[in-house]
Amino acid sequence: MFTQTMNRLLTERTPEIVVIATNNFPQIQQNLPAMIAIQQIRAIARRHGVTVYEFAPNTIKKEVTGDGRATKRAIAKAICAQFPELRTYFGSNRRWRERYYQNMFDAVAVGLTYLAIAKQSKLSAYDVSQ
Repeated sequence: MFTQTMNRLLTERTPEIVVIATNNFPQIQQNLPAMIAIQQIRAIARRHGVTVYEFAPNTIKKEVTGDGRATKRAIAKAICAQFPELRTYFGSNRRWRERYYQNMFDAVAVGLTYLAIAKQSKLSAYDVSQ
C-alpha cells in the first residue's frame, strides 16, 4: 500500500526533490517500520529520478529554532512565529490532536530546513540519491 501511494504521488505530482528526516536510532526495534519506510522512499524516488535529501533531526531543529536539542513544542512555536496562520494548530486539549499537529509541524520544519540549506548552497552534503 505504501509503495503504491508513493509511486502514485511521484507520478502524479512529478516533484524534483523529496526531503526526509533521518532516523537517529535505527537499532531500536520500534523504529524498524520508520527505517523501512525511509529505505522505500529512497528507492522509489531513485526509480522516478527524483533527488532525495535527508536531514538529521538536530540539523532541522537547529535550522528552525536555533537550538539543535529543541522540543517538538519549540519547533511548532518557532514555525507559528514565522507563519501566524498556523497558530490554529498549536496546542490542543486532546493529546492525540496535539501529537498529530506536532508531526505536521515537523514536516513543515523539514521543508524549511531544505529551503534554508538550499539558500546557503550546501545541499550536496545532504543528497542521498546515489
